[in-house]
Amino acid sequence: MMSVSIEVWLVLACIAIILVMVISWALRTVGLREKVAVSLKLVADRRKRTSQLLRLLDEILAALPIGLVVVSRSTMKVELMSGRAADLVEKKPVFEESVHLSTVFDRLSEHDRLCLHALIENAVGGDRAKEINVDLPVHEGKSSVSICIKFVADIPDARVILLMRSAPSELSAVEKESGFKREVLEDALIELDSVKALSRVLDCFVAALNDEVRAAVTFWNGQTRQWALLSSANLPDPLALIFTQPSLELDRAVLLDSKTPRKCSRFDFDRTLSTDVCNRLEQSLVKTWWAYPIIDLRGEVVGVMDIFGTSDLPSLDYENNLPVTIKVLSVILERHRAVIHTNGLLDIERIVRTINRELMAHDSTDGLAGIIKALKLLESGANFDQQTTQMLVRCWDGDTEFLTTEQEGGERLSLTFSVIQTWVDGHRAPSAARGLNELGTQESRFGFFSVSSQDPLFKTVLNIGPLKTDGADEFAVFPLWWVGELEGMLILPKGEALTYKQLSIVSNVLVSLSGVAARYRLVAELTQKAHFDQLTGLVNRRFMDELLFNEIERCRRYRNPMTVLLLDIDHFKSINDTFGHDVGDRVLEAVASRLKGAVRSVDSVARWGGEEFIVMLAETNLSSALVVGENIRKTVERGEYALNRPVTVSIGVSQFKKDDTVDSLLKRADIALYDAKERGRNQVVASDPE
Repeated sequence: MMSVSIEVWLVLACIAIILVMVISWALRTVGLREKVAVSLKLVADRRKRTSQLLRLLDEILAALPIGLVVVSRSTMKVELMSGRAADLVEKKPVFEESVHLSTVFDRLSEHDRLCLHALIENAVGGDRAKEINVDLPVHEGKSSVSICIKFVADIPDARVILLMRSAPSELSAVEKESGFKREVLEDALIELDSVKALSRVLDCFVAALNDEVRAAVTFWNGQTRQWALLSSANLPDPLALIFTQPSLELDRAVLLDSKTPRKCSRFDFDRTLSTDVCNRLEQSLVKTWWAYPIIDLRGEVVGVMDIFGTSDLPSLDYENNLPVTIKVLSVILERHRAVIHTNGLLDIERIVRTINRELMAHDSTDGLAGIIKALKLLESGANFDQQTTQMLVRCWDGDTEFLTTEQEGGERLSLTFSVIQTWVDGHRAPSAARGLNELGTQESRFGFFSVSSQDPLFKTVLNIGPLKTDGADEFAVFPLWWVGELEGMLILPKGEALTYKQLSIVSNVLVSLSGVAARYRLVAELTQKAHFDQLTGLVNRRFMDELLFNEIERCRRYRNPMTVLLLDIDHFKSINDTFGHDVGDRVLEAVASRLKGAVRSVDSVARWGGEEFIVMLAETNLSSALVVGENIRKTVERGEYALNRPVTVSIGVSQFKKDDTVDSLLKRADIALYDAKERGRNQVVASDPE
């Protein structure tokens, strides 16, 4: 029988091992498939982005017969090639992976290939562009190709840009038609400083014309919804001042929608423009003002090129090079926008990381200090200089606590959190009447809702608490959700419209704020249950033991006096037996309330067990403790308990001695309490009478 059982167990063990191996293999297989799927998706995404970038390059360089190649100097591999360059070398513009330079230029002679390699290897940032002329075999004979090498030190891994040009006659024709120097356009396209690049293009544009033309480029920041003058050419100060005031711009709102050029002649100035702008135009002898929208590849307005003419009709000489100029300006402004967006994201990430680090390092035992410090970091990082950051958080007992950066601690409000919950639930979804306008989109994206100061429930919060409006009539309220529970809300006055950066920072710290608020509440709830008696709200016996031990150590170090009072409700068993335990509980609560009201805030009162209580009087000698004890006895005796009999207490008092421990101190108080009971109850007895 035993042998059969062992065999059965061995068979079962083998089956279990096989099952584990199969499951592990299956999991590995699934994981491998998932990794392969992810890798394939990444490759597909990379190819898609590369194709988009190549289309962008071809669009940029369409006006000039230029091919562009990006080479890594450390590996000599070609990482990017525009369609024009691919045609010149008869290769595909999109590679499965980066290929070596010699593979791309395999049609070059050995001598030309070595010269090209040497120029790339020796390229140094800041050097003038180096150029090499090579003969590139094509289907029919040979074509002379000029390769211009530009080293860009700021690009990671020291990339080198090759600009390939063929058909010199064609390029000369473009130069002749547009009036541009090809080097100017090439330098502008690869110049990392957007302002410098714009200046080069505008200077070239104006230089090709006469002195009757001034030009400027303004950039449209879609995030901040603001225009900014980036560059100008031949622009006098009165004209430059026009661009410093958004209200003085020529039909900018119309340009964003229509995307068509706007013309304003001197006959229309008085009807279209303000008096101030008209005066500035007159000072600058401007008679015609053209505004050309600069469109990006997505069809959106990224900027405007303003052309001012000092004659009744602007010279038509600019018409030939204007399309090339607009196209190059579009590339530069798109790059400028990408740089601004990237820098903004990095700045937001830095600020959010700092705030989240502070919140995560916050010790819950410190109360709300860490949250308030994080709110101060939020104020400074998001530039809420004129706005006070405020929070309402849920307390462990269902009340509401108010926080602000202007005070170090929280403030309890006479408002249950359920009212806040109902209010937030009523505002969670944007009003249907709001539609899909910009405000509604911002609210859904950044997780807030707007509320007027006249909102009835919000007025309740304003009236009962120290909530500051900072003169604002509207507020942005960010609910703090944690695992489906509302933990509070962050309130920001909207005196001025909140910027994209401010909304991004706030929305990215909401989760951390919610988590810390929830942790604070849970820790407070656990602390309450661990340290306080649930019936009376007094300190419990375990926590009082800790308080007594710490106070004894302090008294021993500083030689301060300290006394304890041990109390017992007289005939409490009779109250329970006669009136019931519910009445007995109400008596315990009433006595506890009178005890707390009869001592100082620095003293500690605890429920010791059953109907017994203990009071620790810090820095109090025996004679003073007897006075306090007598006051407690009278306070309890005079109280109303809705009973047809009085409620009294017997009190034993003991004073700390230098060799005392917690047990010895309480032992003497217990003996004194016993003596008070023996002497007839309702009296105060000292264990060591002076």
